[in-house]
Amino acid sequence: GDLGQDTEAKEAAAAAATPVVAKNTATRTNFLADWKGMGLNVGFEYFTAKNFGSSFIFSNTTDSEDGYSVYGSYDFPDTAFGLYARYDSVKPKKDVEPSLKDTYYNGGIEWHADKNITWAFGFKSDELKDDSVSPASPDLKTQEVGVWLQAKY
Repeated sequence: GDLGQDTEAKEAAAAAATPVVAKNTATRTNFLADWKGMGLNVGFEYFTAKNFGSSFIFSNTTDSEDGYSVYGSYDFPDTAFGLYARYDSVKPKKDVEPSLKDTYYNGGIEWHADKNITWAFGFKSDELKDDSVSPASPDLKTQEVGVWLQAKY
């Protein structure tokens, strides 16, 4: 798709540019596998995308990205408590900056107050780093500890 970037003004500017700016098409493919039973929920997600940023639609530059996630949760039998965890790994700019990598994970304990309210106490970590820098140092790292609420209606 065009990610909302296909306008007459942008088409005219791209055609008038020297050299002519090609119009790229954004594509994305997702895969999800999930299993749930006996209080356990586990899953795996994978995605791949090409030119999936508005700056790549009217540009002679192309880029791609891909990544995966693994996650799981377990609700303890005969209680209102459970555990959860997730890990994500993404190469956000495979062609433009191939050494850039984003790693995210979280985990914690959850309490199901009732069928519509779940409280979670957990930890989140997100790190975007560039492996081409020697020694490798994180460009951006955030870590959080908190309490979250999920309300279903």
